Amino acid sequence: MPSPLPGDAEKFEGGSIRLQEIVDSVGHYDEFLNLNLSVTIADPLQEDCPLIACSEGFTELTGYSVSEIVGRNCRFLLNGVPKEYIDDETRFKCRNYVSNTKGQPLELSDKNLSEYIRRCDWASSLGKGELICVQTNATKSGELFKNMFYLKQVELNEKPFILGLQARLPEEWETNSDTEELERFCQQAFVRLSKNISSVELVLSKQFWYSAAARRQDGIKTILPGTTGPVLQFGVGFAVLQRNGPLAGLACSRPARGGDLAADSNCAVVGSPEPAQVSSCFESECLDIDFDDSVILGEPTPAKASRSAPPELHMGFDKAAVQSFPHERFELVRKIEDASRNFGTVCLMRDLAQGTSVAMKQMPNAWVQKSHEAFNRAHPHETEQPWNDIGCNAFLDSVGCPYNVKLLGVFRDKEMTSVVTEFADGGDMFSWASDLAEEPGPVREARVKPLAKQIARAIQYLHDLSIVHGDLSIENVLLTSAGDSDAGMQIKVIDFGAAAAGRFQKRHVTGKPSYRAPEIFDEEIEHDGFLADAFSFGVVIYAACLMDYPWISTSGNGDKCFQYVKSKGFAAFVKKRKLPNSRTTLDKVVSLEFPKLLEGLLQIEPANRLTLGERVYGSSRRSVWDLAWTCD
Repeated sequence: MPSPLPGDAEKFEGGSIRLQEIVDSVGHYDEFLNLNLSVTIADPLQEDCPLIACSEGFTELTGYSVSEIVGRNCRFLLNGVPKEYIDDETRFKCRNYVSNTKGQPLELSDKNLSEYIRRCDWASSLGKGELICVQTNATKSGELFKNMFYLKQVELNEKPFILGLQARLPEEWETNSDTEELERFCQQAFVRLSKNISSVELVLSKQFWYSAAARRQDGIKTILPGTTGPVLQFGVGFAVLQRNGPLAGLACSRPARGGDLAADSNCAVVGSPEPAQVSSCFESECLDIDFDDSVILGEPTPAKASRSAPPELHMGFDKAAVQSFPHERFELVRKIEDASRNFGTVCLMRDLAQGTSVAMKQMPNAWVQKSHEAFNRAHPHETEQPWNDIGCNAFLDSVGCPYNVKLLGVFRDKEMTSVVTEFADGGDMFSWASDLAEEPGPVREARVKPLAKQIARAIQYLHDLSIVHGDLSIENVLLTSAGDSDAGMQIKVIDFGAAAAGRFQKRHVTGKPSYRAPEIFDEEIEHDGFLADAFSFGVVIYAACLMDYPWISTSGNGDKCFQYVKSKGFAAFVKKRKLPNSRTTLDKVVSLEFPKLLEGLLQIEPANRLTLGERVYGSSRRSVWDLAWTCD
């Protein structure tokens, strides 16, 4: 039976109490930047959109008890706020957000912060049905505070609700005259709020038929063109970036305890490790590095060409090829995103020696260590292997793979290891798909199809080299552009940190929650990694064509949508599942052939799943190339 939905305020002891327990189970405090995190759920179908559930963190943030909160519109937080601090125009926009099924990409409410944040490009990563605000609020005792809140429209058992996370900005930042520093702090607070919503979604999807517009499962993309001064980073340190100047370096400190909160012991959520997992490396030999500045700069020695990957992918790169970092050679253009899993940053750089644009991922030495072996000693339970990523890229370069970004060099100084690759100027596929004007249906599918076929060929290519990607997602596909047209656009698959050599795998769970093939959770038996990648590919094209995920997680007996597919089949799911913020079921909008492809790729039993046409299967198995959607 479906879980009961929250009802009216006076029925709090019914459905709403269940939501209250769920929200509280996620946790409410995040030590990163001393932000108190809180969670609320509001019902826009009730008069005045009251809050129907909140976490303990919200009561601590506001000073009100649960009984004083539930059943009230959140405007009660403006009680006691001087009129000059209240932006009536933004209050009107927030009311529109409640009534608008798609929400607004960005609205701001605090007069002192809105102008600053409006100039921040990181806010452009918000998707449909998402809203970010900073507002001056008052606690029950009358204390004023700046409240950053992030709202997301979701559906629970096919009824709309508004999920919100709030964070109090520390007082020392409220009157800080350094507006650039304030913008950066707000950016990091926003990223943290967004990442924690993932944990809340995992919990809610186990209790309700959960639906929402697709959001990044690797966190919010952050972009700061023309950055000057320090940029706050997660975990280990902060980068010092200069406008129109070289990369100045990075200072290290112990990482803060925290990260995303795991909602299920069987489902690892990407986030910061516990201090015990990383603290030892700060005293280890990884910081005692001698550098020879006379090393001649150049590309790393490629692995010996072969049609089969080395038994350990990190062996594709010779660690002796790591070079001293040439600070005078690279000039910062802009920051692309945070590589939060590796405590690092990805930046677009100008290679002054070659006159080209390159991508540079910087990771602290204390994290990445000097070798794959040293990394595993320091982080024995980590599934994201940076030297695997480097080695796999080097090996793919050696065999002339057209589907990876070329590795141009690995450099190191006293604090950072920098991996330099070709720059894919078309961005990632999530951004490309988000920007498509076409609504879900045959026309949008026609836009996605050429890229989807390239992705299938790319993964087939990897598999024929005996490489399992292990973390395929829409965020891990980059595009190289060809003018303003899709014609000639090429895909590049990235992030081989979870990749492995060999078709059959028996190892830790890897990949993002929505993309994981269900069989990988049984660590007692080997699974076919090629078929697990095929399952992930199915989620990729589902997300690109529908800007939604079919489920939040495939772990155990949790996610209600996934359980429906397990019991009823994917064909029945297509007839029941609705587009986000719509009453239209998928079968009414997609082409006739598209669900057949998805049904074949997203089979629960690997033995029934479509392949990607790998040589190892020969003609004994049906592949995606046997279906009409990929053949026309």
